[in-house]
Parts: sequence; C-alpha cells; structure tokens
Amino acid sequence: MIGEAGAHTKAARLEPTRVPAAPENGAGGVSPGDPAGRGGCVRSGPVSEWRSGAAPPRPRGSTPRPHPEARGGARSPRPRHRPSTMAAAAPLRDCQAWKDAGLPLSTPSNEACRLFDATLTQYVKWTNDQSLGGIEGCLSKLKAADPTFALGHAIANGLILIGTGSSVRLDKELDLAVKTMVEISKAQPLTQRERLHVSAVETFAKGNLPKACELWEQILQDHPTDMLALKFSHDAYFYLGYQEQMRDSVARIYPFWTPDIPLSSYVKGIYSFGLMETNFYNRAEKLAKEALSVNPTDAWSVHTIAHIHEMKAEVQDGLEFMQRSETHWKDSDMLACHNYWHWALYLIEKVR
Repeated sequence: MIGEAGAHTKAARLEPTRVPAAPENGAGGVSPGDPAGRGGCVRSGPVSEWRSGAAPPRPRGSTPRPHPEARGGARSPRPRHRPSTMAAAAPLRDCQAWKDAGLPLSTPSNEACRLFDATLTQYVKWTNDQSLGGIEGCLSKLKAADPTFALGHAIANGLILIGTGSSVRLDKELDLAVKTMVEISKAQPLTQRERLHVSAVETFAKGNLPKACELWEQILQDHPTDMLALKFSHDAYFYLGYQEQMRDSVARIYPFWTPDIPLSSYVKGIYSFGLMETNFYNRAEKLAKEALSVNPTDAWSVHTIAHIHEMKAEVQDGLEFMQRSETHWKDSDMLACHNYWHWALYLIEKVR
C-alpha cells in the first residue's frame, strides 16, 4: 500500500478561484481499491490468464479538447479473493448494445462483450461480484470466449498494471502478455478507439504514465462515455498526483453521461473525488451524495465524503456517516478496508 503522497495531502490548501462547473443534468461517478491509499489493506492483483500468448465522430462544438497539460494520477483497485454478493445494476451489454452505445467492440462473440462489461463494471464498483464470477473469473471466461479480442487483452493487462503489483521489467509473463496484446492488435482491423486503448496500456507498461493519459484523453475527446478510458486515466492521474487533471478530465465528459447510460451514477463519484482533491469540498460532497442517492453501495463516493469530513475536521459527522453507511459499502472488497481505515482515523482523532 502506498501513501497518499502526491494526490492526497492532509495539509491545508488554498481554495482555487475557478473550477469547471458540475452540470446538474444527471451523471454518475466512482472508482477503485485502496486508491486513496494512505493506509488500509494490501490487495492482490487480478491474475489474467491471457499472459500467453469505425468509431462515430466526436460531437462537434460540444466536447472540449483536453487540457494541454492533462496527465496521469489515480489509484486503482486490485481485487482480492473475497467475493461480494452485489449484483450488476443493469444487463450486461452484448455486441449490438456496445455498437448502439457508439463503442463497438471488435469481436463476434456476444459472450466476450458481456464478460468485458462484467469486468469493467466490477472495476468501477470496486468489488468482486460473486454473481458475475469476480474479476479473475470473468477474465478467464473472456479469454475462452475470444482469445483474440484485443480490448479484452487491454483490460486484462491494464488491470494488472494499474494495480502496481507487477511490472514488465520484473514479470516476464506480464511482459509477454503485453507484447501479445500488441501483436494481436496489429493482426486485425480495429477501431481507432481500440488501437488507442492498446497503445495506452503498452505505454503505461513502459512506465510513461503521462503519455498513457494523453492517449486515454484522445479517446475521451471522441468517445466521452468510454468508461475504461475514464477510469484508467483517472487512476493514473491519481498515481501521478495530478489533482487538477484528475478533476478536469471528468469535468469535460460529465455532461455526456446521462442517467440512461450504464454506470453513469459512478461518474458523479469519480468527479466528486477530483473536486475534493482540489478543495471544492461543498461541491464534491453534493455530487457524492447525489451518487449515493442513486446507488448507496457506491464505496468510492463514501470514500470522497470520508475525506471531506476529515479535511474539514468534522470528526463526529465523519464517525456518524461511516457508521450509518457501513452496511452499504462493507461488501466492496476492493475498497472497504480502506474506508474502515478512514473510520479509524476519526476514532483516533476523537480520543486525542
């Protein structure tokens, strides 16, 4: 577990004078494991069994170009083996559903598309969902459904890399898996979005997190509802300690996440965390509470509020909030331990 050295600081920070407004048109938010990582549990990374071996135009005049300095920094989840009983909120998307969403996947397998969605959903929710088979189970079945599914390789390798428990320099198996992903991507026609995903994961594997974030931002310019690009970039920004980019990256795409889009409420939580990290505590709390009103099990929004009470020295409010909400987030096995750690901080402060 790493400390919150870059992105998380307990020192008082001056309130910035400007921040992208949070549109009140409905969206969702949330994010990963012990990302806030100042304490908590050590998590083991998902073991990918893939270690061997035309996109629609951007809405003109509506999607802002990424900030020229947009670069990485979020902390991502690494699933443990304790399963959760939380079920998926929406039906898993097949080939046609992904195409209808403007995010076509280059695989003929409906099963592979659904398993990709299942993996992504658990990553966003910070939980190994037993009803879906957990992240590792989904990745194993995803490989079997379509061994040459390039974006399947990208999410599998990306989750290992973003978990920071391994690297291509130290793990020959992971190194081979990344090279295999690149080879597979070159051997078939992919959408530009998919090629950028592969390039971003490969770039991340080489240790160039800022460049990887630039590639994910390129995806979000044309595909603002690409949750994988949003989550990978958010987590990378966290690692880099790029607080403003972590906030603004979500602010740019937030208006496109209407309530009918799967996982939209979690975008509120993801956005709220960036707002909190840049001292916009009231706005962050409002968004996090909106996310929780849609989905009380959103452990990342709980995490944001835990930070806000801590930064505002609201010890009793923090204690009451954690106790009142515990029943909802305690089964989010990739983040619950860290939320309990925040709870412990309140208890320590109370007795000082």
